[in-house]
Amino acid sequence: MLWRKSTKDIRKLEAEVKELHKHIKKIESQNQQLSGQVTIYKSARDFMNLLFYKIPTCVLITDDKGRIMKANQHMQDLIETPESALVGKYTVELCTRVDELIKTQNKAFEKKTLKKDVFNFESYLLHRNGTEVPISSDITFVQDETGKTLGAVAVVHPRV
Repeated sequence: MLWRKSTKDIRKLEAEVKELHKHIKKIESQNQQLSGQVTIYKSARDFMNLLFYKIPTCVLITDDKGRIMKANQHMQDLIETPESALVGKYTVELCTRVDELIKTQNKAFEKKTLKKDVFNFESYLLHRNGTEVPISSDITFVQDETGKTLGAVAVVHPRV
């Protein structure tokens, strides 16, 4: 019971409380700093998304398995397909002339293994109306610091 504690015990408790207050202030300061960093991160993320969707060329971002993660507005417009219908699909699902694509992809995978970018990857995409859209892509494989491929970024150019 508190009233039976000695003065020595009470002073010890007061010192502990004072120390806890210091820790609380330190944690509150760290929390405020982190909150500021989160705000900066969110602003940067929003800006990067704005840039991505406004890039004046067609761009696809895929994961390491070739599944679409993002498609910018120009890409969506090219095949008249919304991003929501593209995300999660494999890039090959957008392509026509699969037999030609397989040959070309084998060359692309060789370059991926060698950690080289792919240029002028020619293919045909399926437009929403069922027609073929001839394209040429430049593909950059994205690796982490250990060299593991995380995904790819493709810049797609309509061929005329």
